[in-house]
Amino acid sequence: MVEIDDIWGRFKIIKNSIEDELIENYYNIDNVNQRYKIKREKKDKNSVIMKWSKIIDDNEQPIIKIEVNDSDIERNLLIMLIIIGLTAKDNGKIIIEAAEVREIYSIMEKMDKVKEKVMRRKWKIRNINYIERLLDITEKRKIFWSLLEIKKKEKIISKKKNSDIGGEIVDINELEETIPRNRYRLYWNRKLVNDQIREMVKKYNKFKYLGEWLTLKINKNILNNIGKNKIVGKKR
Repeated sequence: MVEIDDIWGRFKIIKNSIEDELIENYYNIDNVNQRYKIKREKKDKNSVIMKWSKIIDDNEQPIIKIEVNDSDIERNLLIMLIIIGLTAKDNGKIIIEAAEVREIYSIMEKMDKVKEKVMRRKWKIRNINYIERLLDITEKRKIFWSLLEIKKKEKIISKKKNSDIGGEIVDINELEETIPRNRYRLYWNRKLVNDQIREMVKKYNKFKYLGEWLTLKINKNILNNIGKNKIVGKKR
């Protein structure tokens, strides 16, 4: 419960959904494997909607939908896997149904590399904070993940209407502050840097020097005619 509050304390609907599912799984005397479905839908250029459902007797029961201002497929899936992982009891088996099975399998491979310390510079791994958090949850609870690609034939939808499903909007910048186990992140101009730090610094320096060069008096002609296709330079 402490870890759930630590990561998702700012997002009450998600936090309550995780806790409810955790309690239900904890008191599952039949020891039935957890089976969930993840669905990713693109809302616009910069936002996606992630849907989390539970599969019981081939019936789909929606749990929650999350709108996040981030279009990174791997990061979207990691968010959902972290949520689902927090609902698991010790030595539990979780079956994940999704269309992006290959992407999830790639995530599992990254987890193995981090665990086995195959990569010396793990900070170069994209979304390393999410990978480490999921690995930590997996090892603590000794979770066994199983993947199942969604078939073309859809499951029977529960009578519960989509409008009744709890939903929450997640700001990726807020989540980036709670996901890392070691709480330190790079900010520039009050904006969280999600990209690789070296690449970000290179871009910053490039635009900084370009801006300084354009504002020199000698380049006033270029600055005033920057929108034109052809600029005639003046002789000194």
